[in-house]
Amino acid sequence: METKTHIDAETVERELIAAIRVCMAAGGMECPPLTPETVPLKDLKGFDSLCAIEVVVDLEEKLGEQLGEDLFSTGSGKATRLRNVREITKKILEGGKSSKKGREKDV
Repeated sequence: METKTHIDAETVERELIAAIRVCMAAGGMECPPLTPETVPLKDLKGFDSLCAIEVVVDLEEKLGEQLGEDLFSTGSGKATRLRNVREITKKILEGGKSSKKGREKDV
């Protein structure tokens, strides 16, 4: 799947962080400083899977791409691993979506 425009990692990371901050503010939550190593679903108090979906929808609008629902984590059940900002950015740059819904061969 090709993207329509080339977007660099710095831009994606900046948009991701901005979308997380907007979501946190909309929920009345304070957002601490975010770094590439921040794991939103673990490190941000009050940031949950609903917030993650809101961020994905916001980013899809801004970037003009479908990103899928698995940006913030990989795997399922006990094998679930939460991604940090750098890993989420990389996933977006790689095309965002898994090859099949419910199946993921991602690291």
